[in-house]
Amino acid sequence: MTSNVPGIFKRSVRYILLGAVALASSMSFGQEQATRDQVERQIQELYIGILGRAAAQTGLDYWTDQILEGTFTLENTRASFTEQVEYVSIYGSLSNTELVTTLYRNLLEREPAAAGLAYWVQELDEGRINADQMVNAIINAVQDEDASGSQVSEDRLVLSNKVDVAEYFTSLAADYVSEGDFISVAQTVVADVTASADSVLAATEFIDEVLAEWELPDGPVDVYDVILTDTNADCASYSNDYQASVLDIQRSLGFEMSVSISVDDDSCELLSNSIPNHDFNDASARFATDVAEIQRTFRLPRDPVFANTATEISQQYYDAVMLNGVVLDLLSAGCYNPNDPMADQDGNTPIGCNANLDDWLLDPLAEGNGFGTDSHNAHTQPDGTYHYHGNPMALFDEHPGPEGSPVIGFAADGFPIFGSYFLDPDTGMVRKAESGYTLRAGSRGTRTNTNPGGDFDGTYVDDWIFTDAGDLDECNGMTVNGQYGYFVTDTYPWVLKCLKGEVDTSFRK
Repeated sequence: MTSNVPGIFKRSVRYILLGAVALASSMSFGQEQATRDQVERQIQELYIGILGRAAAQTGLDYWTDQILEGTFTLENTRASFTEQVEYVSIYGSLSNTELVTTLYRNLLEREPAAAGLAYWVQELDEGRINADQMVNAIINAVQDEDASGSQVSEDRLVLSNKVDVAEYFTSLAADYVSEGDFISVAQTVVADVTASADSVLAATEFIDEVLAEWELPDGPVDVYDVILTDTNADCASYSNDYQASVLDIQRSLGFEMSVSISVDDDSCELLSNSIPNHDFNDASARFATDVAEIQRTFRLPRDPVFANTATEISQQYYDAVMLNGVVLDLLSAGCYNPNDPMADQDGNTPIGCNANLDDWLLDPLAEGNGFGTDSHNAHTQPDGTYHYHGNPMALFDEHPGPEGSPVIGFAADGFPIFGSYFLDPDTGMVRKAESGYTLRAGSRGTRTNTNPGGDFDGTYVDDWIFTDAGDLDECNGMTVNGQYGYFVTDTYPWVLKCLKGEVDTSFRK
């Protein structure tokens, strides 16, 4: 088969045929001698070849640190790229012919020759290589100092130019990763770079123009329906003024969301009018009171510290504030109390219960509990405060970056709240964090005035028990890459169960 390989790829075939050991050694070039700049350029090559874009500074720093610290090799780093949600969303529906063509365009800004296309498609079809191995082989062939010919020289210059442009963009755009079109711009800046100096100049000029447009305006930043990308746990990273024009759907009434985050040496101050950055009160909702603007101020320590013991969340404090200024208030005021005049046929009453005194507190997000939440798992308190009871279904989505979901808020102890995804250090894959709570098995017993009876089905908070069966601790948090934080989960306790740090009094209701 080697004899059928066109031109510059004859040398690179041995990287495939010799297997993983040769592939690893071909990329490592002796990691103990590798400089940070060398590793960063190779990581940029992976972003360009596999994801078709320049890296974000946070992602570039992460992978470079992992390699230089010996946690990852370049080989399993590139394999991890093809396991990311972003990669699957780009290539998941492509045929192998389309995949090969796209990888050539990403790296070399040209179509593959017919013989090269046929070769790589056959290798992929027969399972002898993966996409990341193909990218590695192309890069190795292009950079082989012994290879010669006009096509090799041009390809080498194209790839070098693309990396130069990517590095220029990554360094200058480090503070703009929260821009909604960051990924699309990161793709555009390298997409048309060729061997010509003019293409490099055009790309850098385009980057300068985009960054000028991204400069923060004099007024508040419009964050209507924004999907965040920043994973920085320091609240100072979000210091700015924000606004959004949103709609109370059922009332056909407009509201203006307003959040201001200021910072000093030790803490941040978040001022909010309690209006979200998205439309709310859709047809699925049954709010007991109308949404109202409520001005609140929260203090967030920039360097939160762990307390000696965890603090259970309570009805006397808000549990967290999201970066859109909406509070998280997980506990309900409903419970099993069949003697209450408001109790339904199951003996449950929606209000008036004390989480510290009453057993069988209702979980607002349990199916059938009827708390009238909208599609953002939110409703109102008696004073009109719009608040979340779980996943806000906003601020992050199902397409996380290479480090996982962004920071979407801060708990009452100052530790960050991330979306659902994290970069698993054991596998190098981005995946959803799993709660450590398990639904109890069996029955609650016979129904009485103090026991609702029936099977444990999640209706009540007490239906769940911490078994350490998932990734997260008893508070629904964990430490990833040296940073502790809470995570949004698909099951109870949804965001957090307790607070590991010292709770700030600004969260008192």
